[in-house]
Amino acid sequence: MARKPLKENELDKFRQWIEHLRIKSREIPVIVKGEHEKKRLKALKIKNIFVLKDPYYALAERLAEKYREAILLFDADKRGQKAYEKIQREFERVGIKIDNRFRQFIYHTKLKMIKGILTYIEKHLMSGLNPRKTVRI
Repeated sequence: MARKPLKENELDKFRQWIEHLRIKSREIPVIVKGEHEKKRLKALKIKNIFVLKDPYYALAERLAEKYREAILLFDADKRGQKAYEKIQREFERVGIKIDNRFRQFIYHTKLKMIKGILTYIEKHLMSGLNPRKTVRI
């Protein structure tokens, strides 16, 4: 079954989400679960990305020295939710406020895995384009 292209306003929202994330990432850290996610976000020109590693409190304490806010971007599944809750508690314990807007946006899309963001964008952007007519000469 072919994937339905996103409506233009949905594409615009996704583009705005990415642009807003780019801007915010200049000021505050973006925390992801693994290196795959980091690579994908870097490809979208997101800055200030930190990979979550055990122990969580060590990253939280290190970031608390410089930041008062952070963005947590984890997968939109049960494992991602569980990790998010653990990290959120740890970050709030050291005084870092979590910006949930970016994560909430993901929950309202079909994107469920952060590492699949480039494929998701590519499929929807490409399927949203009309194929050009070719003219034989």
